[in-house]
Amino acid sequence: MKYTAFAHFTMIERKFLLVCHKTEKDITQSNHNLTKGDLFMKMKNKNSLKTIITSTLIAAMMVSNAPALLAADSKPPIGAQEIGSIQPRFSGYRVADIENWSPETDPYAKSLRASIPLQNRNEAFAATQANPELESKAQVMLMQGDYGNAFFDNYTYNNTFSEHVLNFWQYTDYFSPWHGAASASTPKSLYDYETSDWTNRGFEFGIMNIPNPAYTNAAHKNGAMSIACIYFDQINRPEQTINEIFKQDENGEFIIAKKLIEMAKYFGFDGYFFNAEEDTDDATKEAFLKALNDEGIWTQYYDTIGQASHPNKLSKLDCQDSVFVNYNWPGRRVELDKEYFAENPDFDPYSKVFYGAEANKGQINGDHESEREIPQLYKEGTKNPIASVALFTPSDWYQRGLGEEGNWERIPGTGAMEGKNGVVFKSEGSMPTMQQNEYQWMIAERERLYFSGPYSDPTRTGMVEEFPREDVGLKGVGSWVGVADFISERSVINGGNFYTNFNNGHGMQYFINGEAGSSSEWSNINIQDILPTWQWWIDTEGSKLTVDFDYGSQHKMKNVDGSDRAADYTQVGAYNGGSSLVMYGNLDSKNNVHLYKTDLMVSAGSSASVTFKKTSNDDAQMKLGLIFKDAPETVVELPIENSDKQGDWTTSKVNLAQYAGKSIAAMTLIFDGKANDYQMNVGQITINDGQSHAPATPKDFKIEALHDNGETQLSWTMEDYSTVRQYNIYAVLSNGERVFLNGIYDDNVYVKSLLGEKDTIRFELCAVGIDGTESKPAVINYDFSRQVSNLKVEEAKTSTGLLTQSAHEGVLKASWTAPEDKDFDSYYVTVELRDIKEEAAENQVYSTVVDKYTPRAEVSVPTLEGYQYTLSVATVKNGKTSNAMSYSGATKDVYSIPVSKEDFTFENNTISFVNPQSYDWYKLNLYLDGEKVYDYTRGGAYSKLLDLIHLKADEGIIEIEADYRAWLHKTEAVIIENYSIQSEVSVTLTDYSGNESEPVVIKASNDITLSEPDQPLSELLAENSALLSALPSNIKTAQDAAEVTELTLDSRSLTSLAGLEHFYSLETLDVSKCPNLKSITTDDISAKIKELNLTNCSQLQVLDLNGVGLEKITYSNVNQYSNLAYVDLSNNKLDLSEGTPESTFVNTVRDFVNNNSDKTIEISLVAETTVEAEEETQGIAQETTMPTAERKTYRPGTMISNNQRPEAYAGTIANETIEKEVAKGQTLNMRDFADQTVKTVRDNDFLALEGSAWLAQDYNPSEENPFNNVVVQITDANRYTTANTIDLSINNTYTVQYLKPEYNTLELLATKTVKVGDGKAETPTPPVEEIDKGDNDNNGGTTPPIIPPIDGGDSNTGNTTTETGSWKQNETGWWYENSDGSYPVNEWQLIEDKWYHFDNNGYMQTGWIHIPSGWYYLEPDGSMVTGWKLVNGKWYYMNELGTMQTGWVKVNNIWYYLNTNGDIATGWVMSNDTWYYTNESGAMQTGWVEVNHKWYYLDEKGTMLANTTTPDGFEVDANGAWIQ
Repeated sequence: MKYTAFAHFTMIERKFLLVCHKTEKDITQSNHNLTKGDLFMKMKNKNSLKTIITSTLIAAMMVSNAPALLAADSKPPIGAQEIGSIQPRFSGYRVADIENWSPETDPYAKSLRASIPLQNRNEAFAATQANPELESKAQVMLMQGDYGNAFFDNYTYNNTFSEHVLNFWQYTDYFSPWHGAASASTPKSLYDYETSDWTNRGFEFGIMNIPNPAYTNAAHKNGAMSIACIYFDQINRPEQTINEIFKQDENGEFIIAKKLIEMAKYFGFDGYFFNAEEDTDDATKEAFLKALNDEGIWTQYYDTIGQASHPNKLSKLDCQDSVFVNYNWPGRRVELDKEYFAENPDFDPYSKVFYGAEANKGQINGDHESEREIPQLYKEGTKNPIASVALFTPSDWYQRGLGEEGNWERIPGTGAMEGKNGVVFKSEGSMPTMQQNEYQWMIAERERLYFSGPYSDPTRTGMVEEFPREDVGLKGVGSWVGVADFISERSVINGGNFYTNFNNGHGMQYFINGEAGSSSEWSNINIQDILPTWQWWIDTEGSKLTVDFDYGSQHKMKNVDGSDRAADYTQVGAYNGGSSLVMYGNLDSKNNVHLYKTDLMVSAGSSASVTFKKTSNDDAQMKLGLIFKDAPETVVELPIENSDKQGDWTTSKVNLAQYAGKSIAAMTLIFDGKANDYQMNVGQITINDGQSHAPATPKDFKIEALHDNGETQLSWTMEDYSTVRQYNIYAVLSNGERVFLNGIYDDNVYVKSLLGEKDTIRFELCAVGIDGTESKPAVINYDFSRQVSNLKVEEAKTSTGLLTQSAHEGVLKASWTAPEDKDFDSYYVTVELRDIKEEAAENQVYSTVVDKYTPRAEVSVPTLEGYQYTLSVATVKNGKTSNAMSYSGATKDVYSIPVSKEDFTFENNTISFVNPQSYDWYKLNLYLDGEKVYDYTRGGAYSKLLDLIHLKADEGIIEIEADYRAWLHKTEAVIIENYSIQSEVSVTLTDYSGNESEPVVIKASNDITLSEPDQPLSELLAENSALLSALPSNIKTAQDAAEVTELTLDSRSLTSLAGLEHFYSLETLDVSKCPNLKSITTDDISAKIKELNLTNCSQLQVLDLNGVGLEKITYSNVNQYSNLAYVDLSNNKLDLSEGTPESTFVNTVRDFVNNNSDKTIEISLVAETTVEAEEETQGIAQETTMPTAERKTYRPGTMISNNQRPEAYAGTIANETIEKEVAKGQTLNMRDFADQTVKTVRDNDFLALEGSAWLAQDYNPSEENPFNNVVVQITDANRYTTANTIDLSINNTYTVQYLKPEYNTLELLATKTVKVGDGKAETPTPPVEEIDKGDNDNNGGTTPPIIPPIDGGDSNTGNTTTETGSWKQNETGWWYENSDGSYPVNEWQLIEDKWYHFDNNGYMQTGWIHIPSGWYYLEPDGSMVTGWKLVNGKWYYMNELGTMQTGWVKVNNIWYYLNTNGDIATGWVMSNDTWYYTNESGAMQTGWVEVNHKWYYLDEKGTMLANTTTPDGFEVDANGAWIQ
């Protein structure tokens, strides 16, 4: 089995790449074109048998498939045919998507349900078959594309004609669509049709997509089952594996199987075909399939065995409905099967065995043996197969392959097709040949040749001497027998009623009663009628008429050479729908055109009606031919009145009462007479039992959404299919024209266009009964004059450029044009998120009310993920809302879901990943000790995501192995250096929006796994026996040392700690009993030491503990460290705030270090020769010598202690309210909150409280502590998100939420309410004067020249103290170097009384910056702005701390309102459900103001009065306007 464009690799070849179990004979046969040199060239540097065989096979594939087709992808429609913003479309599902699937979170799920139930087929009646000798036992599984081969935007209907609509359901028992789809979150922008490589289209496919529900409806309508395909391919889709689907819950039930059952039942399809091109455990697989089978889900699982009676094949039938016999069945294998079937008469091969026919490779000229040798399946002397048949992707050549064989060749590098005469069929930028309207006639005829045989006649099937059909691009036909050769036609036409409009599911127009009811082209197989059973079976003794579908004069055609092709008949079009049936040509003898195989019962009231249009002027007559079941050899000919007259559409009724009690087994049309250029179009045939079957008017008809561009979603209550076969949706436009919008059998429908109507429109919904009669319409009237228009939301591209979302975090900013009719009070604006769990906190209606004079709104939608939304604006009058106008888009995504514990395993220093649970991950980033060293991009064909990652400390590397695909894709192992045993390995996920998740540690620095854990410690410390003697006696092996967390050393002879680097887990070190210790350095310490006891270490010269994580230093007398000449305590977690022991230590030893700047530092690795090493347990003195090793050198007089980052650890999280009364701008220390939330406090003063201060992210998770991977989200009193920061300089109330990430949602764990302020509400004072911004505008908004900072000034490593430093510059930018050589990174620094901020790399920043405490603006010279600032024509206000303000601010005793993005508001302002008005300078107004020629009164607080009398005696209405 293959997947679309993999058609040029047969499955037995592909599968063997993974499971090498072919026999030597098989290999020899499949490689007969290879030379010995070819084989060994593929074996370079490989010597295993498996490698030899695999290399041989891939070479065979390259040779044997050289002429194979690469069928074209479907190009996404463009222009007006491009998919709409809310148009339903289906996508692919990953295993993780299936596991987490629910209808409410699956985009468009409600509109993707197939509602037509599977119809019962009539019992076989051989007498009316095209070939009466066929037994009708064999079945057909048709595995091919639906409308085409689109990977994105797989719609169910569209305004395009050039979609493939299957015409041969009568030969199909199982329909399994075959083309794959991108996973739902994959941005379409990743796919470039023009340059796509078929082996790597550049995006991720799902492992399953539902069958197109429109095709499922059509299949069910014709009695065929619809089967989804589940596809795994480790060669070209390597990021997902079949083994992922076998996950079981605590009860041993298959989680994915249960979801697959739920999905099949919800979407209305019938089963699954498993195409797993990789090996797996048979027992597990069979148990999984049985779980599906037990719930009535039809299953078939592909394997490579080409023999149905093979024991391994037969055993599969215990757990699945049927088996697929691989394409290599011809020859001895099928003969063995025949013997088995004969010996086992109780075995039913027709329901259990499907022989594969490789149609795409075989085409119609016998290019593949599985097609060419189909007669080998026939029982002797018949055309009856011994089992059923699976036809693999015939549409890949008759539709998608159009232009790729015969007269056409690809133009290299463009994918275009060029004819032999130079005509280019697909030029760059245009649609492929198969998607051009002018070539659809050619596709239809090629399809007919495949199903009806080489003469497009089901009575003339079988192999014939090859002859050309160059008119449809085929050099020869005749080596394919035609499906009708071995499968008898099926029918579902039964009961007492039947109708058809010969509408085959697409059209260049939609006709209503013979008139164009829509001028737009369309495709919608949902409303395809039951099509003629035979194409075309015509009995005559003379010339045969030609039969075809007539789409009308708008249908233009082209020939192979690109020239225009004129129709051979007068194009009339349809009566109802897109097509009618046309019979034309020279009529020189009676023609009997067989149309339908039926089982219709005739009653006393039964009648037939035929609607026709005769365009030729002659007296030839058309008759209705009926074949009754009791006399199948006789055709009863019934005259059709007026059929001999030229004219317009005419309906003639034929009374059938005389045949009451009989059963109609077939219907034909008979053309009798003589005429040249005869033409008759038949637009409708009905059989009616004399009863009225008009349905009732549909109920609950309503508009779900109507967008400004005309896109509309409608819904109603659906009636049972036994009474209603279809719903037709019409519109009556303002000019009185009635047009067709869409049709479906469902409870909702999408309408793409309202034909530009902007006045009034009446929607009409009609139900269609079982005899084709329409109900009276349900009606909705919509008046555009009362609705807003030009509705839009401010949007922007994400940082990746892949998606378009709201331009603003946590808020949607919408604008619109006011309605023409101004008779309303206000606007009501709502936002609803789509595809979200019902119980999710975000699942709510976000809304705001806007006054009628403000055609814009900001709606707060505080979400982290980029959810799809619908924003609606309705006018309000007297408390009642009108129909809304809607807009759809996505909120701004600011959060990436981290890797979950289910996404990886870590055992024995080996990491393995599966496709992450995160639905929108784009890159998986691998970090080594905080530095990104590798990333995986989602969806790459050569992805190494599933390759094992080996951590090799002994080699100092991480190795991402080359897997079995390396020889195919030329991938090699990836080597990452600088790995050590105490390294930390972590991963993050970057999503399609560009957000990077919190890191997840896979291998922690204290997770130590040794290669030789039992190595004696005496061997490790052989070069420092003093250290060995200083250790406790219970530490004997390398593993013992690696696990020690607290260590006390006891040795007067110990001068060096060399060898202590093997104590990887050490956290607390006590050297107080080592008075002669001279150095403690990072050369000797590999662990993260938190606590160090230096008591009595008076001989220390060097203390080099840069970046070891030190938090606490213990000592008894700080003055004893006068020998220290080098100290580096930088980049630790020491609390150096005033008064702490660590601060005292640093400040004291700084003087000692400075005094020793001229002292020579000598660090020895051993005890000096004058010092005796005491063996205290034995009382033996000994002299020890050790070789000198290369070590770090130390410059005397060096003292460094900057970049301390103490941590705050959160205690138990609980719901609580915390109040702190602080003055504006007051600095708070975390100690101020110690009694309420934080247990351990080690931090500097804060201007803001970050989420990490409330809940540290690096504490150790455990089963007792449920708050692993907690996200802190803080919102202010207006519900505007401040991410994870509380600004302590602003009086406000904050909500702190602790959230646990679950799939696509955040589960609320606890909430704290934090009130920061002076406890007093400040009342606005009435404005008395205009603000003069000139004093505070920082040069009036002009850009000052960029002047390099002057050398010198203060540095502030702790935000409170300054040191002398200097500015430095390179090609990247400016940075500031402190006197000790360090530089500020990701922090503020006060330099010459100005604040500057430096980025993660230490460079000075300018312009707008956003940090946890808020937004700040930095001048071009880097200095922080306070007060008013004009930026890009908008005024902003920064407080005395430089933080950009929002909401109400008071400046110079005047109140201003600043929008959520900080810019000053002018005009009407809604705040806390109260209206205020600010003038053109932004100052809040009081008293009377005139706005848009109306007067309003604002009280002393600025509040607009409404529905009252003003203090000076005037009445104002509900909108605040003075009633004059």
